[in-house]
Amino acid sequence: MLISLFALLELILWQGATRRERLADVNLFENAYYIFTPSSLTTPDTLEEMKDLLSGLHARFIEINAEEHDRVTSQISHFPHILASGLMEQTASYAEEHEMARRCEQVVSVI
Repeated sequence: MLISLFALLELILWQGATRRERLADVNLFENAYYIFTPSSLTTPDTLEEMKDLLSGLHARFIEINAEEHDRVTSQISHFPHILASGLMEQTASYAEEHEMARRCEQVVSVI
């Protein structure tokens, strides 16, 4: 079996790397959205300095006030978790009364 020196070195480095290092992605922040929520404490040049700093990442910038940010975040992030939690509670209650639902619940818990 032929294996290149590069592939062997890569394998050795992979095996020696921690899980965190293996999951690291050099492009993690590339093309990411950066949401700025300036306040009265934000100096006029601060946003431009941040945009310049992040420009090499081809970042996308959005500027909104803090209240709008919180409103959007609650709809995008928190609301789906609340719905999922409610659905799980409903499913658990349903499973108490229905045999097939209990069987499905057992299969899902094994996975």
